[in-house]
Amino acid sequence: MATPAPWIKYAAAVSGLLIAGAAGYWYLNRVPEPAGMLSQPSLPPATRAPEVPAIRYPVAPIVSADEETAAPVLPAIEESDPLALESLLTLYSAPAVAALLRPEFIIPRIVATVDNLPRDKLNAHAMPVKPVPGIFIVDVNGDEIYIGTGNAARYDPYVEAFVAADTAAVVAAYRRNYPLFQQAYRQLGDPDAYFNDRLIDVIDHMLLARNAEPPIALVKPRSTWDYADPELQSQSIGHRLLIRMGEHHAERVKAKLGEIRAALIASPPAGQ
Repeated sequence: MATPAPWIKYAAAVSGLLIAGAAGYWYLNRVPEPAGMLSQPSLPPATRAPEVPAIRYPVAPIVSADEETAAPVLPAIEESDPLALESLLTLYSAPAVAALLRPEFIIPRIVATVDNLPRDKLNAHAMPVKPVPGIFIVDVNGDEIYIGTGNAARYDPYVEAFVAADTAAVVAAYRRNYPLFQQAYRQLGDPDAYFNDRLIDVIDHMLLARNAEPPIALVKPRSTWDYADPELQSQSIGHRLLIRMGEHHAERVKAKLGEIRAALIASPPAGQ
C-alpha cells in the first residue's frame, strides 16, 4: 500500500484535532437538562434535491395546420434505423451516403459521436459513417514526416455529402425526430441531459477550431499518427479531425455547421 503524502497526514491530523476540540468544548459547556425530560431527537439536515439544469435551446414542437401541436409517431429507439436511414437518404445524395453510412444504430451513433467531439478520443466503432478508405498519406523529407498533400482528397465524399444537403430540411428532419435523439442521449448516462443543448455547445466548440499551417509535422509513438506539435496534439478529437482533413475541407464543414446552428436557434417556420 502506498504511503500517504505528508500533506494528507497533516490534513487528517488537523481535522482530528478540530473534531476532538469541538467535542470537548460541547461536553464542558453544555447545560444539564432537567431531570425527567427527554432530549429532543436531532433531525438530519434537510437535503435539497439536485437541480435539473435549465434547457437553454429547447426544440420547438412540430406544429400542424390541422392541430395545435402534432407530435409525429416515432418508433422505439431500438427500431429507428429504417426511419433514420430513409431520412438521411432523402436529405443527402442517396448513392453517396448509402456507401458511407453504417446502417445500424444510426441515431445512437450520431449522438455518441457528437457528444465525444470535444473530448480527447472518439471510438471509431461508434461513428455513424464508415472509416475513411485508403491509407493515411504522408510526405517524407529526410527525417521529417508531414501530412501528405494528397491526404485531404480521401475526405472528399464525406465533406461533399455533409455540405450538400439543404440546411432547413436537415433541421426540420432533426426536429421531427428529436425525441429519438433525446432518448439516445439520455441512454449515455445522464437522465436530465438535453441533447440539443449539447449539440449547440459542440457546434460552438467546432467553430473555434483553428487552422494549422502546412506542412503539419507528424510523429508515430504508437500505432497511429500524432501531431508533432504538442499544442495541436492536445486539441480535442474534433479539432484534430478538422486539421487532418485539410484547411479547405475544414472551412467548408465549419461554414455548414454555422448554418445549422443558426437554423437550430431560429424560430421554426409556421406549419412545422
